[in-house]
Amino acid sequence: MPWWRSVQRDDILTHTDEEIRRNVETNFLGPLFLARAFTPILSAKGGNTAIKAGLSAPLEAVYPQLATTK
Repeated sequence: MPWWRSVQRDDILTHTDEEIRRNVETNFLGPLFLARAFTPILSAKGGNTAIKAGLSAPLEAVYPQLATTK
């Protein structure tokens, strides 16, 4: 199953607890833990700037209904 379909559902009430937990761990806790891990390194080097960059699938891959309504 493609990664963008792992939590794809028509209604929020149909998500399982495991799907919600996996989504929160990936999209919220992952970046949080990564930033927390690198903060001491940046601080030790006198840095005070963080750059957020990311790659993602096109919106149509995650929300196919958007592609059909445009």
